[in-house]
Parts: sequence; C-alpha cells; structure tokens
Amino acid sequence: MSRATLQDALASRLPTALKMPSTDGRVVQYINSAIQLLMNRGHWIGTMPTYEVQSNNNMLTLPPQLATVEGLAVSRRPQSIVSRWYQWSRNGYGLGGKRGDGLNINFDVVAPLGNYPTFADINNPPVGLPNTDTHQIQVVTDLVEATGAQMLFMVLDGSTPPNYVRTVQGGVYADGVAVTLPAASGLPGVTTSVPNGISKILAIQKPVTNGQIWIYDYDVQLATSTLIGSIEYFETRPSYPRYLLPIIQGANMCWIDVFGKAAFRPVVNPTDYLIIGNLEALTMGCMAVRAREEHNWQDYSLYMDGGVNSKTGSRITGAIQILQDELDANTPASEEATVNMTGVEFSSPVESLV
Repeated sequence: MSRATLQDALASRLPTALKMPSTDGRVVQYINSAIQLLMNRGHWIGTMPTYEVQSNNNMLTLPPQLATVEGLAVSRRPQSIVSRWYQWSRNGYGLGGKRGDGLNINFDVVAPLGNYPTFADINNPPVGLPNTDTHQIQVVTDLVEATGAQMLFMVLDGSTPPNYVRTVQGGVYADGVAVTLPAASGLPGVTTSVPNGISKILAIQKPVTNGQIWIYDYDVQLATSTLIGSIEYFETRPSYPRYLLPIIQGANMCWIDVFGKAAFRPVVNPTDYLIIGNLEALTMGCMAVRAREEHNWQDYSLYMDGGVNSKTGSRITGAIQILQDELDANTPASEEATVNMTGVEFSSPVESLV
C-alpha cells in the first residue's frame, strides 16, 4: 500500500466533490480539517507509528510525530499504562522518582506527566536546595535563518523563589525572553542573558524555520552546554507529552519501544504525506467539513458517520465507515484475541474463557 501525498489528493476527485478547482487554497484547508477530525475518531491505518529510542533516565518525552502512547516496552518488556492520577493514589508509587530525589521505586507502569516544550529540563539543583543563577538558554540553528527571525521563551528565573520573567519587547514589557536567531548556523549560536539565570522553560514560540532548532542548557559558571530540546522546522508552539518510567533507575541505559497515536500535522507542500491516506474517506470528510461551515448539520452527520438521507431515502457510507472497512480489510481473519489482566502474565493467546 503506497502512501498518499497532498498532490495525490489534489489530483483526485476530492476538489470536484467540493465543487472547487484544485488550485483553490480552501481545498488544502478542508483536507487538514478533515484529517484532524478523522484522526480523533479512531485508530486508523497510518495513524499508529512505532518508534525505538534509548533513554538513560526515568522519563520519556515523545517526539513531535507522536500524540500519545498506546504501548511501551522498556528493554523489550511491556509496561502497564496508567492515568495521570495514579501517582496520587495511595496504592501508586507516589511523587518521587521524577526530580532526582533518589527515591527507590520499581513499578512496571508508564504514567503521563503532562506536556513540556523540551525533551529535558534545565539542570536545577535537587529539591530543597536554592536555585543557582548560572543557567542560560543557548539556541543553535541547523541552517541560516531569515534575518531578524526570533523565538520567544516563557521562563522562570533562578531566584528563590523563582520569578516569571518579563522583558522589554518592541518598547513595552511583555511575557518571556525574545531571542533573535543567530546569523550563522551551528555552534556557538546565541545565548540569553537573563539576570539571576533561568531555572525552567514554561513554553516556546517560534516561526516556521528553514531547519531544525537546538536548545541547550548553558551553565555559565562551568562553560558547559547540555542538549535539552530539538524543535523541527515546521513546529511553532512545541508541546510534547512526557511520561514517567519508574522502572528505570538512575542513569541506566535501556531501549524503549513506543507504539502510539500519531500527532496531527497539517499538510502544506505537495510532497507532504497524508496521515489519513484513504482518499475516499478523506473526500467524504472534506464534504462533511464544508457542510458544517454551511450549518447543514444533517449532511455533516451523513458525510462523516453515514446513514439514510431523509430526503431521498438513499443510504450514504460516511468517512468513518470507510476507514473502518479499510481497517477490517487489512486485519488478518486469523488474528487471535489477547487478554490483558493485571497481575497475570500469559505466554500464549487466550483461546477461550469460561
């Protein structure tokens, strides 16, 4: 099965179904809206990628291509995925293990911690010790960027307690620290000069850039740089789900296999791949989005979910059913069902339950 691109969609019957020429910019907007809606309705073909990464700490921050974890294995051993409330349960592992406090915990679980703008944090002192003022943010580019292009970092400084940083931008005080991207690519890049240093990055804003942006924690006193983030060229408001892996202790290096739901990314260029590559379903989804814009809720429901047209009595197969049919057609008929039971491990599929 070949992967469909935006060009494939524009060359299909999709624009005709919308009664628009393929050159109309709204067609791409409809495609992106339909893809986002359809992705939220199921685990369709093309929406469940697998990644293999290495980790040497007990936290995993997902790459921008993944929205959430559906399955995860540490050193090839599958882990149970729990809710964010699990750590607050009296039967859970507690709040330790994620701040370097040395609490000895060993749970075979994966727990979400929320979303973060970088894959690692600035290296602050352990909990209970005052922050230092030696850390700044170092920004390095892969390629030469547009003159005057800026990034905005929302940060806390290194005071005790930390302060939310506001700086003069465009002649007025505004949230965050604006960083003009360096005129040359590669090291040393540019480094912030926030009084009292920076203890935490809360959020990042950037324009679409020519290349990838690398974020370092720069320790002024030691003159050392530690990579804590990488932002792809297409990202403008980076925010990545982060998970706690209590089973990983200290700096132990291990393999992590991640099976998850793909993150939505709008298509822009003709060669961009469509996450929802079923053009029949995508056409119906685009028709549904247009019907919704026209406040035609009956057609929106018919095109999206299918049903009987009350005016004509004809049955319409909606986008969701087309995707479900595709999923069923590509699922082996001999596939055996498995059962997950807490506290019990099976070495083979369960064929029957009494």
